Amino acid sequence: GRTAEIELQLKREHTTEHEAEEKQLAAWLWVRGEITGMIKTASRGNPGIQSNSIYALAGLAVTINRYGSNLDKESLEVAEGSTEYLSHSHWLTVVMDTIMCLADVNHKPKGSLLGLCQQRSSGDKLPASTLAQATASVALSQIVPILISNDSSRILPCIRLLLSRLPGSKEESPVLQFHAGLGLGMFLARIFEEHFSDVCGSQGMVEIWKTLDSFEECCFSTKDNRQGCLLGLAMAISAMCEEGKTEARAHVSSVFDKLSGQLEASKEKDTAYQALSVCLACVSGAAFSSNIVSPDQVNKVIDSFVKVNTDNPQITGVSLALGMLCYSISKTGHPTIGEVKIKLYGKWMATLKKMEEDSMVTLACLNGLIALVGSERTLIPVQSNTSMLGGDVNVDVIIKHAMDTVLKGDNFGIQSNCSWMLGHLYLSACAVAETRASVPPNYSYLPEHSFVRALTDCLLEAAKVGPESIPPELVQITLTSIQEEVTRVLPPVNWAGILTPLMRINFGDEVQKLCLQLAVNQSGASPTAVMFLSSWMTAPLFNTLSIFYFMKYAP
Repeated sequence: GRTAEIELQLKREHTTEHEAEEKQLAAWLWVRGEITGMIKTASRGNPGIQSNSIYALAGLAVTINRYGSNLDKESLEVAEGSTEYLSHSHWLTVVMDTIMCLADVNHKPKGSLLGLCQQRSSGDKLPASTLAQATASVALSQIVPILISNDSSRILPCIRLLLSRLPGSKEESPVLQFHAGLGLGMFLARIFEEHFSDVCGSQGMVEIWKTLDSFEECCFSTKDNRQGCLLGLAMAISAMCEEGKTEARAHVSSVFDKLSGQLEASKEKDTAYQALSVCLACVSGAAFSSNIVSPDQVNKVIDSFVKVNTDNPQITGVSLALGMLCYSISKTGHPTIGEVKIKLYGKWMATLKKMEEDSMVTLACLNGLIALVGSERTLIPVQSNTSMLGGDVNVDVIIKHAMDTVLKGDNFGIQSNCSWMLGHLYLSACAVAETRASVPPNYSYLPEHSFVRALTDCLLEAAKVGPESIPPELVQITLTSIQEEVTRVLPPVNWAGILTPLMRINFGDEVQKLCLQLAVNQSGASPTAVMFLSSWMTAPLFNTLSIFYFMKYAP
């Protein structure tokens, strides 16, 4: 591609070696521009294509942001100083403004727009179609890591916009209400996954908790069109399970009880019953994985799903919820779930082989079977080293039957749904399920003999147990070693999540000083280090720092 083109230019002496080197370093900007151009062209089509183009732009922004965060200092300087392309930071700002303007035409951008979906300029904007607005509402959750690292002041306006469009707002269409609920839940999930509390402090998290309360109030109400809210709540609460904080665990337990009670009180014919089932399955699986709910509590949920599935085999949402919950808790070592999975597998396969059931029952069985082997694994964060495909069900038989349905079936609707399920299963199999955060929380991806991994593990352990178990002197030595013995830029990691607890626990002034110093050293290549520094350079956190060592160590 671009590399071969540059080499050819150099060979034909159309460019100098210095220019060729700069072009090589900026090749990723060229790729970014080419893909952006294709997305802009596609966005001029029908509403369905417009929606896909918005998701594509958000995905491109996330990919580019991750790639940029892994570049060395020289490459970043070339990217920021390029005259041929928009700088990396400027391009991200344009993307943020573009998606926010598509979601809300009244948003005032800080600069130019990309011109997606009939947009002309920042001063001449047309309201996007309802479907494009709905898509942008969900796409906002994809760019949360970019919002946090580049302009965290956009977080609360995005949340307020989505809140204003939840069910109950008469002016909004049902499509927009559904996507606003789903988008808000996904947005909050990313907030928890990215440890936004380490950046915004207690005041910012108060706003997040207020938003969550309003969101839950809508979910547990009797309002119409709340299915999107329930699915979004599943994402938000599942992400909260990994927080580990006492108040978060207590809140998850409370939501689990509310969901269980509401499902028990609801009728299978209720419009929100299937969404409620999937929501409870997600929360149950994530809460069990984090030891927030007991095996008996999860067993009760499974028993209720099995009973409803037996009495109403045509309800797809219940089959899906049952399959995904059984899969997730089997990966965490649930003692008796293997027997349940085998029974469900046998029952659903027998139903499909009869070839006599109506299409709704067939569709429900297919959804349950595909979920039983991990199609929804990315929805429920589960820490496990076991293989995705367990040995208690025959995965090959399930996939073969699904393929035969696609190739030889005579029901176009079932064929289409089955094709989507197979693609979804493949995507889940290829996904990295350990973490959805933009940067890893630790260096577990490095070899066990890694010096840097050992040092950061020591810091993480110190933050957990405190100075009573690990003396401050050992923490000081660890922080000093990372800075003096390791001279190169460190691999990506969430420095805000590692250093913030050490700053707040009473390890002493010297540890605080070393944490800030480490963040300064890594800030050139790590957005999370920059976030950490910016959070501690603002009141009231700054006022908690010792003025003495600032005076002592000031240059």
